[in-house]
Amino acid sequence: MTQWRTATLLIVTLTTLISCQKSEQPTAEIPSPQPTVKSTPKPTQTPKKPEPIKTQITLHQTPLPQTTQIKVAFNQDQSSIYTDPYRNITRHGTNLETLIVQEIQSAQTSIDIAIQALSLPTIAHALAQRQKAGIKVRVMLENNYAKPWIQITPQQAEKLTPEQQSIWAEFFTVVDVNKDNILSHSEINNQDVLTIFRNNRIVWKDDTSDRSKGSGLMHHKFIVIDKRKVVTGSPNFTLSSLHGDKGYPDGRGNAEHLIVIKSESLAKLYTEEFNLMWSGKFGVKKPKRPVKSIKISDIEVRVNFSPDSQSDPYNNTSNGIISQTISTAKQSVDFALFVFSDQGIANQLNLQQKKKVKIRGIVDPNFAYVNYSKTLDMWGIATADKNCKSEQIPWQRVLTTVGVPQITKSDKMHHKFAVIDNNTVITGSHNWTEAGNYRNDENLLVIKSPIVAAHFEREMERLLKGARFNPNKVLLIRAKQSIERCGTLTAQKAKNDELINLNIASIDELDKLPSIGKSLAIRIVDARPIKSWEDLGRIKGMTEKKMEKIKDKVTF
Repeated sequence: MTQWRTATLLIVTLTTLISCQKSEQPTAEIPSPQPTVKSTPKPTQTPKKPEPIKTQITLHQTPLPQTTQIKVAFNQDQSSIYTDPYRNITRHGTNLETLIVQEIQSAQTSIDIAIQALSLPTIAHALAQRQKAGIKVRVMLENNYAKPWIQITPQQAEKLTPEQQSIWAEFFTVVDVNKDNILSHSEINNQDVLTIFRNNRIVWKDDTSDRSKGSGLMHHKFIVIDKRKVVTGSPNFTLSSLHGDKGYPDGRGNAEHLIVIKSESLAKLYTEEFNLMWSGKFGVKKPKRPVKSIKISDIEVRVNFSPDSQSDPYNNTSNGIISQTISTAKQSVDFALFVFSDQGIANQLNLQQKKKVKIRGIVDPNFAYVNYSKTLDMWGIATADKNCKSEQIPWQRVLTTVGVPQITKSDKMHHKFAVIDNNTVITGSHNWTEAGNYRNDENLLVIKSPIVAAHFEREMERLLKGARFNPNKVLLIRAKQSIERCGTLTAQKAKNDELINLNIASIDELDKLPSIGKSLAIRIVDARPIKSWEDLGRIKGMTEKKMEKIKDKVTF
C-alpha cells in the first residue's frame, strides 16, 4: 500500500513538472550535402572568398595568467578574438588550429600525432613542411576516419550509416574549396589530408595495422613534439571541432580545449603509448602500466592510459582514478562532459554531495537525457526498459545544478574535464564511460595547479551561463510512464533487482546482511567508495567467509 501511494505521489509530481516544461530540447543536426564528386580536371578559376560576416565583437574578459610550462587554450573563450578562416566569421575564442600548426612548426627532430580524426589540410601541410625539412613525422589515426572518403559518391554515401555520412560530409566540405560541388584534382591534392600525406611520403597508420578490425576506438588526441612537449585535450582536428560547420554560420564549433605541456618526463610517457600503438598494440593488447606521477616544476601531474582490463581493480582504472580524485574534494566539484555513464564516478559524486561538497555539471544535450546518462541519477530520475529494469540509481537528494549548455544545433559540448576545489583539473581524451575505461585507447591527466584550474573554472562559468537545468519534458514523460508500468523504482531494484549496493545502502541495510553486524557496517560506510571485492576485503573485520556469504546479495 505504501509503495502504491509513493508511486502515485511520484506520478502526480512528474505530471506537474511536465506541465511546467517547455518544448523538448532539440537534438543536434548534421548538414548532409549532396554534391557531385568528380576527380577530373576543371578550368582554372579563382575561388570566391566568402564575404566577411560583420559582427561587432568586443572582449568580455582579460586573459588569465599562464604557468611557464603549461598553457591552456579554449576555442570559445571570451578573452580572445579571431577570424574563422573557413567561413570568414570574426568570433570569440582562440584559434586552436593555428595553435596546433605553430606547435608543429616548432618541431626540430620529431612529431608523433595520435588523433581520432584529422580533416584540416592546414595541419597536413604543416606536417608535410616539417617532413621536407628532415623532421621525422608519424601519424596514428582511427580507422573509421582514415578511409578514402573523397572517393565515395553521393549515391554510395546514401548507403552509409548516419555517423559515416557526417564524416563524409565534413571531408567533402573541406576539400570543395570553391563550393561548386565538384572535386578537382587540384582541390584533392591541396585539401585532402590523406592525399597530402601520400604526396609528401608521410607515414601514417590506423588501429587496424595489427590486422584486426580495430580497437574499441583509437580515441586519443595528442601530439608529442621533439620528445619534450605534449599537446593534448578534447578536440579532433576537424572543422566542426575547432571552428564550426560551414552550413551553420551561427555555430562556433564544439566546445573544446587544448593544453600545451613542456616536459620531457611527460613526453616520454606519451611516446611510450604512441610506440605501443605504432607496433600494432591497441586496446587491452597493450601492457598494463600503473598511473604515473611526475613533477613539472612545482606542479604535480598524474597520467594514465586506457583501456584497462575488466579484471583490474576499479581504483586502478582511469574511471577509478577520476573517482579517487573527486573523493578528495572538500568544497566543490565542477565538471563539463560530452558523455557521463560511469556508475562508480556517479556514486562518488553522490557521496561528496552528502558531505556538503558543492557539485555543478554540464553535459552535452545529445547525451544528458539518454537512459544510460548519470545525469538521470543526479536528477532523481529512473526510467525502465520493457522488463522494468533500469540503469539508474536515483539520488535521494536531487541535484539542481546539473544541466545542458546553451549551444547551437550544429555544435557539441565536447569537453572531458572536471575541476576540484579550484585547484585540481581532470582532463584528456577520456570520456567518463565504460567504453573509455575498458575498450578505447585514451589518455587521462590530473593536474594540480590553481593557475591551470582558473582557466577551466572560467570556461565552466561560461557554459553555466544560460544553461538549462533539470530534466526535460520528454525525460519526465518517460519516467512517469516507467512508474505507471513498473511501480516505484528503488535504487536496488533499479540497478540489480534486490541486490544491496554497498556504496549507497544505509547502515541498517548493511547490518541485516549475513555475518556483517553494525560495527562492520559502519566500517563499510567509512571505506566508501567500494569498487571491487579487493576493496571490500581490505576492510578490517571483513573475512573471505563473510564475503562468500554476501556475494550473491550485494553489488558495488
